[in-house]
Amino acid sequence: SLHNLWFVLDLTARARAAIERGTFTAFRRDALARLAHVPEEET
Repeated sequence: SLHNLWFVLDLTARARAAIERGTFTAFRRDALARLAHVPEEET
């Protein structure tokens, strides 16, 4: 879907920027923590 494509492109761009800044390790830690969080469904 377009949402999935946008997500992957954005993630890749942010990863590339972190590599260029030398902060990829922190980026990876934070990105994995965000991806592991599953929000509760709203009722």
